[in-house]
Amino acid sequence: MNFRYDIGVLRAIAVIAVVLFHFQVPFFQGGFVGVDIFFVISGFLMTSIILKGFQQQNFNFWAFYSKRAQRIVPALAVLLSITVLLGFLTVLPKDIDNIKSYTLSSLFFVSNISYYLSSGYFENDSQSNFLLHTWSLSVEWQFYLIYPILLYPFRLYLNKNNGQAVALLSLLTLVSFLGMAYYNDKDNNFAFFMFPTRAWEMLAGGVVFLLQRAITPRPLTKAIVCTLSYLTLLYCIIRFDERDITWPSYYTIIPVIATALIILFHWEWKLFKTPALQFVGKISYSWYLWHWPLFVLSYYFAYESPYKIVLLMFASLLMAALSYYLIEKNNRLASSKAVALGASLCIMLCLGIGYASSYDQESEIYYLSHYNENYRKEFLHKQFRTGTCHIDIQNNFGQFDKKGCLFLHPSKENVLLIGDSHAGALAYSFKNKLEAQGKNFLQATVSTTYPLLDTKGPKNSIKVIDYIYKDFIPKNAKKIDKVYITAHWGSGQYNYPTLKKKLQQLIAYLQKQGIAYSIIGQTPAYTMTYGDILALEKKLNTGLEHKYILKQAKDYNTALANDFKGNDYLDLRTLQFIKYQNKQCYMYDDDHLSIFGANQLVEFVLNSK
Repeated sequence: MNFRYDIGVLRAIAVIAVVLFHFQVPFFQGGFVGVDIFFVISGFLMTSIILKGFQQQNFNFWAFYSKRAQRIVPALAVLLSITVLLGFLTVLPKDIDNIKSYTLSSLFFVSNISYYLSSGYFENDSQSNFLLHTWSLSVEWQFYLIYPILLYPFRLYLNKNNGQAVALLSLLTLVSFLGMAYYNDKDNNFAFFMFPTRAWEMLAGGVVFLLQRAITPRPLTKAIVCTLSYLTLLYCIIRFDERDITWPSYYTIIPVIATALIILFHWEWKLFKTPALQFVGKISYSWYLWHWPLFVLSYYFAYESPYKIVLLMFASLLMAALSYYLIEKNNRLASSKAVALGASLCIMLCLGIGYASSYDQESEIYYLSHYNENYRKEFLHKQFRTGTCHIDIQNNFGQFDKKGCLFLHPSKENVLLIGDSHAGALAYSFKNKLEAQGKNFLQATVSTTYPLLDTKGPKNSIKVIDYIYKDFIPKNAKKIDKVYITAHWGSGQYNYPTLKKKLQQLIAYLQKQGIAYSIIGQTPAYTMTYGDILALEKKLNTGLEHKYILKQAKDYNTALANDFKGNDYLDLRTLQFIKYQNKQCYMYDDDHLSIFGANQLVEFVLNSK
């Protein structure tokens, strides 16, 4: 295959989109589609290599896997080794354990499975996982491993009958896509991380390779289709937002088809041969490897500067260039022996660090750094009533127990709690304190969805909120004595003017229904798990909490308190939390109250006038 400058450009677009998305640069909130662009490119190139081997009757599985490993493993092994060493020197015990575990799963290309098994809305903050981005490498490697095996039985037909070959790959693409669509509703984490629900994107690249052998479009057609496709990718990068849509989903078809059309119609402008543009495409793999750990390091130690993005860009590009020239382009490392040696050294390093970094498990630093993990295992389900009264992203609407969670007592005051996970965190405390007062507690809480009219978020969460406002309250308004509404108002799911307008609409709705209400304000929020902040303070013997305050949440709360004064908005800034007492943190993660913290807040709310 002749060198494809357009593929170099697509790689450059993909990696720039991902990097700027992860660096939280404005207007790149849809940059996560860069991974989907990479998947389509990978499928196209691998199909080309495999079918060429079948055609020449010299395809060798060992040679195919070996070349893929020589391309991927050396740079990855160096990154993993450096991450392990830096982690040992800098991070908390819990994160050292995670780095060791995720290093091994990344090296054996099963990190996507590891992240799926430990995934969930209430899991550890992804921004403290130095190796989270390796999930996509694992998916690609699993594709490399399975794809030639899948095609091998049909090797005699794939090159002789292009129509049958297109039909076969199209069928496989459709099966994988339907699997994604099914799990998008049932278990979005599975749809995101797992190979079977991502394979269709790479298979789409394979279909493109077959179609390209059969069509010869005119230059004008090529120019028009490719221009529109590049504009479509730009639109996706600028307009898509993970707070509004699940991913992958039907929306994923858009960047996948746009990328496929660009490769299929193969139109190249002179601009594509620009050395700087092609250079970014060439170092895209190394840049992808290095940008995320550097960002996590800045996040971990709350590094803030007006020049933060510039410094991160410079540092990640520098490391990418060094990785490309010293490792990727180093012919001495492009051998099976070098790959095996590098992987072995990385494994030995993990084992050595594991032995050297064993902390005293009775120490307070160790306890605090594992607080989130241990709390979730012991208390979280009880606190939220997940899967019945609280619908998490892995639950479906049918699991919401309408009869049990929305039971209206005929002779007691009925108090309803509505909201997102911040409301769910209060459920256990509300229930206990209200029942002690002889009142009946009702709960309808969900994940990542504001309790507003015509809200947005995961489908099943929206269904619960819509059911409450469109069905339950209109039918039972006279039986409901009080409604408490709260959410992570400062999450940025809506910009502030939109949030203000929608809250005004909600208040007007509740007043029309004749229901007494209280809107509970924003709880404190941090950029890191609170237990980790305390652990770092003790490790470094200095006060750090102020550095990790989530400014956006603080600003939203201030604005809401001013704009809704007199509308029964409970301003929590006047509540002085006891933040750590008798080995209990008032938050178990970065913005959700523990039972210890929720008890304090609910006591404050019920006593407020």
